[in-house]
Formats: sequence, C-alpha cells, structure tokens
Amino acid sequence: MSCRARRQTVLRASAVASLACISACSMLGPAPETGSARTPIEPAQAEPAATTTSRAEPEPPPPTRPAPQRPVAEPELLRVAVIASSDVADFREVAEALDDRLADEYEIDRIALTDPDWRERLAALEHDDLAAAVAIGVGAAETAVRELDVPTIFCQVFDYEHLLSMRSGIYGVAALPPLDLQLERWKLIAPGARKLGMVAGSGHPELIEDVRRAAAKAGIELDIAFAASDREALYRFKRLAPRVNGLWLFPDNDILSPQVIKEMLDYALDHGVHGIVVNPTLLDWGALLSVSSRPTDVARSVAHVLDALTSGSRSDLPIMTPLSEIDARVNERVAIELGLPQSVSQARTR
Repeated sequence: MSCRARRQTVLRASAVASLACISACSMLGPAPETGSARTPIEPAQAEPAATTTSRAEPEPPPPTRPAPQRPVAEPELLRVAVIASSDVADFREVAEALDDRLADEYEIDRIALTDPDWRERLAALEHDDLAAAVAIGVGAAETAVRELDVPTIFCQVFDYEHLLSMRSGIYGVAALPPLDLQLERWKLIAPGARKLGMVAGSGHPELIEDVRRAAAKAGIELDIAFAASDREALYRFKRLAPRVNGLWLFPDNDILSPQVIKEMLDYALDHGVHGIVVNPTLLDWGALLSVSSRPTDVARSVAHVLDALTSGSRSDLPIMTPLSEIDARVNERVAIELGLPQSVSQARTR
C-alpha cells in the first residue's frame, strides 16, 4: 500500500472514533469538569400529568374582605320605679322576683318607704324619663299614685277600690291567689268538710260574688256574716262557729285587727273549726291552712301588665289581673289536733 493510501485509512479510522465518542457523550451527559467557570446545566423539569378536562379551569377570584360593620347601639332600657311599702319578707320577696323578671328589659329604681332617704330618692326621679311605676303594698300604691304621674301597677293590696278613683292609668294585680285552688286544697286535707264560714266587711261586693261562685263550684255551703268593726267580727264568728267546718279569713283591715285575728283563730281551734288564712305567719297563731300568692307568680303578672302598658297595647288590659298559682302550707300540729290525716305535710301547689 502506498503512503497516501495508508494516510487516508488512518484518517477514516480517526473520524469513526470521534463520532463514537460524541454519540456516547450525548447519551450519558457531559462529564464533570474541574476548574471550569461555566454554570452547570440543570436537568429538565418533568411535565405535569395531563388532566381529564378538555378545557382549563378558570382561576378563582381573589378573596374579598367583608366591609367593616358599624357597631349596633344597645337599645335604651325603659326606666321603672319599684316602690315597696316596707322591707318585710313578703314585699321583699316580690321585689326580688320583679328584679329577676324585669332586669333584661327595664332599668329598675327600687325604693322602700322605710328607707330613711325615700322621699329624696322619689323626688329625684325624672318623671319625664320614667315609663311606669310598680307599687308593692297599699302604702306604696297610695304614694305612687299621688306622687308620680306615670302608669302605675299595684300588687299585694287587698283594699284597692279607692286607688282606682284617684287618677287614671292605675292597674292592679290581685292580692289573693285563685279562690278555686284555695278551696281545692282545703278539701284535699279535710275531705269531709262541707260548710265554710266567712266574716266580711261591706266594701268588697265583687269579692263576695267571686267567693260565692267558687264555693258553689266546689260543692261547699258558704255562710257569710257581715261586720263593721273588729269586735263585731269576732262576735259574728262566734255565732257562726257551731255550724261550720272552716273559717275563711281574708285580710280585711276595715274589720280585722291583729288582736281579733288571734282571738278568732284560738276560738276556732278550741271548737274544731279549720282556720284558713292567706298569710303563712298566721300558722303560728293556730291556723290550719295558709293559702297565699307566690312571689314569682305576682312578678309574672306584673310584668305582663307592664309590657302591655309600655308597648301601647292597653286597650284589652283589665283593671285587675288575676293570679294563677297558689302557695299552700299546712300546720301539721293543728292537723293532728283536729284529727285530720297525719300524712298531710307542707306543700306547694299550682
């Protein structure tokens, strides 16, 4: 072979080797270089997998902040004066029940006529800012009706007729619990009793009619004697006692005094007559059964009247609102002495 032929053969072999080297480098990637200033090549990022939807989902709108809200002003509470004749337990319990019942809707100014500064506090009330007054007891009712020119609701007042004639805007809640419930409780503890006596003054004709209806409905024979003074009331009762099983004693201040009440209850117990009273403290004086109102029921009834007056819906509101519950308590010692069932115990009933 000539020299020229050998040189061409060598050149072909070198070219083939160079192509093989280039091909191998393209499959394995470039070899790391030392001392080189060039930036290394980043590997290609994998493409995201294809979605099943044929059209791209629209991007959600950027979140929007709610517009700031102005604080809502608290409604101003209506102002009500609660005036009690004294701080005795019966009146205090009703006042506290009214606080619990009215506190969320009314601003309460609570005054007792036994407070040393009650006149100053009553005078300090801004009449134009006062929505109504609630009076507990006859003394408080007379004061509120006379001193405050606002709608007034009275409670715990037995002799109330004169209040209604003093001015307009006077409403009351009954002082006595339902008469039918009183008789129902008496018949429960004295099932054989059928005759009931009562001594009354002449100033309560509506009450007398209500008593007659309740007794007739309960199947009880009612014997009523009328008196004009406490001594006459005692005399009339002594005449009634031999022919009745029970004495229904209402808190009529026109004909009853504490002394006469004590004498009547003593006489009743000595002659086997059941004393039925409306004040539980008289159980200690020898009464058999106390049938009184419940403070929560009084407060609920007052709140009903007050809401009607302050909302302007007084057209259908009666002058007197009745109660619906009774607090009945039995003197077990007297029950035993009278030969009544010993299982009778103090109880509350609706």
